[in-house]
Amino acid sequence: MTFRQFEYICALMQEGSFTKAAKKLFISESALSQQISAVEKEYGVKIINRKTKPVTFTKEGYLVYEAAEKILDIRENMEKELARGEHVKLYIKTIEFLSFAFIPRILAVLRDRYPNADMKIFDAETEQLFTGKYYENIDLYVHSFDMLTSTDAVNEKDEKFEHEEIGFERILLATSKNNQMLKKLGENPLSVDLKMLRNSRFVGPSTSNYLEYICRKLCFERGGYEPVYTKAEPTIVKILSFLQYNDCWAVLPDTVAKYYNLKSDIKFLNMEGGSFKRQIIAAYPKRTRLSPIARDFIILAKELLKEEYFGESLESVKI
Repeated sequence: MTFRQFEYICALMQEGSFTKAAKKLFISESALSQQISAVEKEYGVKIINRKTKPVTFTKEGYLVYEAAEKILDIRENMEKELARGEHVKLYIKTIEFLSFAFIPRILAVLRDRYPNADMKIFDAETEQLFTGKYYENIDLYVHSFDMLTSTDAVNEKDEKFEHEEIGFERILLATSKNNQMLKKLGENPLSVDLKMLRNSRFVGPSTSNYLEYICRKLCFERGGYEPVYTKAEPTIVKILSFLQYNDCWAVLPDTVAKYYNLKSDIKFLNMEGGSFKRQIIAAYPKRTRLSPIARDFIILAKELLKEEYFGESLESVKI
């Protein structure tokens, strides 16, 4: 068993349901269920009665829960003792959108584990991510590598850093909920045929060539036309603002839809025929020993990015 599995079991006991426990842990219900099943398979016992509401534990399940709770208490006490003699910090540098949407959710969880830790987020445009006066103090750089689809290719680009894949972003279509074109797609559409957007305008971030490349590629291959770009906005945040008062479309990563935590009138849709995806990377200088808090950040980020949205299986997503 792993510490994360211990935490899953304790959360399930405390919350009494997969839905509440998964929400508390910031993971999907299916991921939680799979981890519980993995523990049951490892020890050859049944831990919970899945058909009861609220969820109830078997006799063996209570033994596992009690052991998990004790082990987590021991770990917490150990980390507190270690933290007394060492300054715990986590400085993360990332692109603007992730700095106020995705990453703060992870830091909120870490705050419970490391209550005295010094945690900071610095944002920058992609091309300036690895530069600046905070360069020596940064623990992790979190970003996407446009046009690169393998860790090997990333390492060839910059030999000073380790680049650890923490997940993928799917590429979606986004537009204002007031866009007149949505009415032609039916009530509450989940996907759109790019052929229908032949006469539409598009807007994209000037910091990501990949997103515009994908849009042009898919419109040409699936719709038979070259998309018209009305302008380029410097950041995803400004694109979301622009979309709200213009009848145009943008090709954006699904982390925008998942973690955009401001009130918005934006509609996100899949593209018929399958979607593209791009890597999300956590980078750090080579020959660096990651601190426990940095390693926990990567683990939590991987779990968040595993969640599936928009009713599309990972098998149908193409690179």
